[in-house]
Amino acid sequence: MAEGWNPVRVEAFRAIAYEFLGNTFVNSKELGGHTCLGDHIYRAQNMFLDGVFGALADGVHDISILKSRQLGISTVARALSILWLGMHDGLQGAMVFDTAYNTARARREIIGIIRDLPKSVKFPRIREDNRDGIILENDSQLLFMAAGVKNSRTGGGLGRSVGLNFVHASEMCSWNNDEGLTSFRQSLSEEYPDRLYLWESTARGFNSWHDMWTEAREDDAKRALFFG
Repeated sequence: MAEGWNPVRVEAFRAIAYEFLGNTFVNSKELGGHTCLGDHIYRAQNMFLDGVFGALADGVHDISILKSRQLGISTVARALSILWLGMHDGLQGAMVFDTAYNTARARREIIGIIRDLPKSVKFPRIREDNRDGIILENDSQLLFMAAGVKNSRTGGGLGRSVGLNFVHASEMCSWNNDEGLTSFRQSLSEEYPDRLYLWESTARGFNSWHDMWTEAREDDAKRALFFG
């Protein structure tokens, strides 16, 4: 899509997003397997979506989300990430987590959500599932990466030069790879009209995530959201 984001386009996308959530099924800690996310959405999850849509309406594509635990923010952010890839052809995306274990767990959830979408939902399916990530039928790709908890230039592959225009990064308070994070952020597109960068985490003192959060609060080109 070549056109820019504005309030009218955002409202149209919001309607699509909630329809998509109504067809998104996850394994819930409280409700068990095959739980419809849209039928059991939390207040904090609605607030998260409002915050992201509000940022897009203002032309902001780089969003830092500071959250409390057990609010379901990561779950709804993953669903939004899937929709974003399916709606934009040829997207170059990545999901980044703190550890390889959490990366593998999220990957299973993402693949399960896509495969469980009803056939009535005209959504691009997984065309290729390889070691690094998945590629959808619309040529959008999603890499799965682990940042690592050791401070090194190549920790978790973040030091690699990868051109991206979509990112969902999670649990950044546990990252300890400053040089890799700097290199990674420098690889992100600043011009692609449908770029989206979601950085979400709980807090853990003064670290790189604290610096990013503070930067987002002070930069008009970025947005800082807080859910307590």
